[in-house]
Amino acid sequence: MLKAIDEINYTKKKFKVNFPKINIAYLLLASGLEKIHKLPNLLKGRGIEQIVISTLDFISTENFKNESLRFKDLNQSNDFQKEIKKLVDHGKDFGLEIYCNVPIFSEKLPTCSENPEKSLFIRSD
Repeated sequence: MLKAIDEINYTKKKFKVNFPKINIAYLLLASGLEKIHKLPNLLKGRGIEQIVISTLDFISTENFKNESLRFKDLNQSNDFQKEIKKLVDHGKDFGLEIYCNVPIFSEKLPTCSENPEKSLFIRSD
């Protein structure tokens, strides 16, 4: 993924344009919860405008059953919200807008923040 981002930025610089804008859609899985704090450092200085974090809400196979974030109680949910707030604040230090579209954390958005009519998706592989 980082190589693709670097290639896009190189091409933008070569042609002296400010588009396309680069936004990251990050699927937070339970197995990646411990690593989420590394995201701002990984993506800083790469011309990324926005990072949108979502969670797995559709479990397509048994392999993903344990990847959905579930909280045992309100305290665990509150701890998660605090960690996400730290992540959002840390992103601001690097000029990164980070949004977490997890229902327990954010209000329901009236429209899709990804603007699917004007977006291009590039998989990490």
